[in-house]
Amino acid sequence: MKTTAKLGIAILVLAILTPLALFSSAYFKAGPGWGEGELTKGPKLWKALFPNYTFRGWENKGLLYSGLSYAVSAVIGIAFCLAAALLLTRLLTRKKR
Repeated sequence: MKTTAKLGIAILVLAILTPLALFSSAYFKAGPGWGEGELTKGPKLWKALFPNYTFRGWENKGLLYSGLSYAVSAVIGIAFCLAAALLLTRLLTRKKR
């Protein structure tokens, strides 16, 4: 198996495991993670696609829905970052004609 495939599998596993922090904080009745919500104190420059990593309308549906939306948000965020990195790489390594 190629190194890039192993890296992709590792990133996908981490994205799927993302809700564990949400579940553990609910189980141990802990507060939000360190640094969570820090950016909400500043000016609103844009409207988030998934505010608090949750789909609109799923805020009060329970822990299972919150966990699912966390994982989907992670996968979408990874896809956006990967697409931006690939686009930037293609633009910077384009051969001049």
